[in-house]
Amino acid sequence: MEIISKFFLLLFMLTLLPSNVSALPFNVGERLEFNLTWSGIKAGTTVMEISGISDVGGREALHMVSRSNPSKIVSALYDVNNWTDFYVDAKTLAPLKYEVVQQKKGRKKNKSAIFDLERNEVEFTKGGNKKVVKVSDGIIDPFSLIYYLRTLDLKPEVEIELDTFANGKIYITVVKVVGREKIRVGGGSFETIKVHTRSRDKGSEELRGKEGTYIWFTDDQYKIPVKIMAKIKVGYITAELDKVEGGGGSKR
Repeated sequence: MEIISKFFLLLFMLTLLPSNVSALPFNVGERLEFNLTWSGIKAGTTVMEISGISDVGGREALHMVSRSNPSKIVSALYDVNNWTDFYVDAKTLAPLKYEVVQQKKGRKKNKSAIFDLERNEVEFTKGGNKKVVKVSDGIIDPFSLIYYLRTLDLKPEVEIELDTFANGKIYITVVKVVGREKIRVGGGSFETIKVHTRSRDKGSEELRGKEGTYIWFTDDQYKIPVKIMAKIKVGYITAELDKVEGGGGSKR
């Protein structure tokens, strides 16, 4: 099981990306630090960061990074995404590319995806094996989803679905805005919007997992993820915001 992927393979959004996202609630330099717990036991830390602007296939792209420093007990039990680089179109937030490096007991497991938005194809590589998967317009990847969701006007009782490409397959992610809630984490006390997410296989109506994942976003223009709680095979994994650096929106 991939813990960090579990957080971001959650969730989200509208069935089609907008043609242009003019105002972003985040900017280059934003850095979010989280403390992880596993059923109440300290499980390490995770950092999400927008590191810069890159060129990907002739498109201006936001370069985002997610890296984890899991505790010894978590590393011994689960595959952990130690480092993920992912790139999205700087205007539409459409996924362009991601690269994942996993390490467990000294062994590395790499995987990557390159999105061809014109052909609606994704070239997915894992362990040296490569395949091309046909996808629909508006496809999302599991790592940049959380950033796109931050651009939406989340209102209680809203329910949305999205095709999500992950691990060489397409899933339907079902998202419901549960309501508003005040919570306290290491980074402080926040008024939040609570979102519940579950997924199902493409072509199936049966939802995967019994409980899904909950995410709490700040109830303001920035919608910073404050807390993420996911049910896994044994207990729960929770990420709680500890520190924010370089926050602030931008216009593109």
